[in-house]
Amino acid sequence: MPWQGIPLEEAMPTCERGDAFTVDEIKLVEKQTSPPDYLTEAELITLMEKHGIGTDASIPVHINNICQRNYVTVENGRKLKPTNLGIVLVHGYYKIDAELVLPPIRSAGKANFQQVLQHTLDIFKRKFHYFVDSITGMDELMEVSFSPIAATGKPLSRCGKCHRFMKYIQAKPSRLHCSHCDETYSLPQNGAIKLYKELRCPLDEFELVLWTSGSRGKSYPLCPYCFRMGCNECTHPSCQHSLNSLGIGQCVECDSGVLVLDTTSGPKWKMACNKCNVVVHFFEHAHKVQVRTSYCDACDASLVAVDFNKTRTPLPAGETQHTGCLKHATMRHAMHRGGGARRGGTGPGPGSAGNPKKPKDKMAALAAYLCSCKVTIHLVCHFITLK
Repeated sequence: MPWQGIPLEEAMPTCERGDAFTVDEIKLVEKQTSPPDYLTEAELITLMEKHGIGTDASIPVHINNICQRNYVTVENGRKLKPTNLGIVLVHGYYKIDAELVLPPIRSAGKANFQQVLQHTLDIFKRKFHYFVDSITGMDELMEVSFSPIAATGKPLSRCGKCHRFMKYIQAKPSRLHCSHCDETYSLPQNGAIKLYKELRCPLDEFELVLWTSGSRGKSYPLCPYCFRMGCNECTHPSCQHSLNSLGIGQCVECDSGVLVLDTTSGPKWKMACNKCNVVVHFFEHAHKVQVRTSYCDACDASLVAVDFNKTRTPLPAGETQHTGCLKHATMRHAMHRGGGARRGGTGPGPGSAGNPKKPKDKMAALAAYLCSCKVTIHLVCHFITLK
């Protein structure tokens, strides 16, 4: 690395073991490393030739193109200084498809002309379609760097890399941007975002945020860095917000979802599917609801602990605390007092529940019961609405 080079007059002479030297001077020098200087046109041409990019005729054309498109400016000494547009463009390409900014995608090779042509066209066609499908990533970087919208963002949560506050940009698509790391993180859309108790993700140290679609809809915490997998889908073994800690049973509507307890919904407690829009309201007015690490001996479902106030307990004999399976009579009575299931969109009506199959594992153990009581819940809610 040339910027870390030692001047010849300060370099150690060639020596062997046993050689003796006279010490003329001893000094302590404090220095800091500096970033590499901008490439000159000659250095860029050398690197392009080294990686097989372009020909003697096309290399000057490539350099002229990036200057005319304002990706770089030519400074004193024919140095090429990247502009903000050029930097953001490269970051966008790298974020969506890193190969687009790496030398091999443009390097030359020796093969049959037609084969190379067809192979190259196929590669760029696939990359073009993928880039178009992922263009929102480029839009986010462009808007943050060049739009005044970025100036309106408000500090919300801390970045797990630099531990500085990231700005929450509400304009669609809503996102978080760390100006220090120059990184943008996507967020779920069509809902409200707020800081979640200043808790951090155990995987990457990013502060968690809470997404909610309203008091009657879904809400769940998520890590901005691993947004594609929210906390209600994460299987981290020790995180108190993960699927392992709060998962109750298989969704009553979809095959792949799991009903997860919403710990922020009290006293109108609910559990929501981590894949679809199903929300089940239960244990209304309970003081505390927790998912235990133990399972029911009979059906292998997760046990749930509920704690009611003395004056509002629906449990028999005035009991205020109970731990058990939602499939059992005591817990079923308390749950039905709390409400029913709500779906996001139309679905099967009364009488269409069918005969549920026997659960295959403990995460699906509750599905049979919920499916069997779905008709009852629907009729009760319908009756209350008519009344």
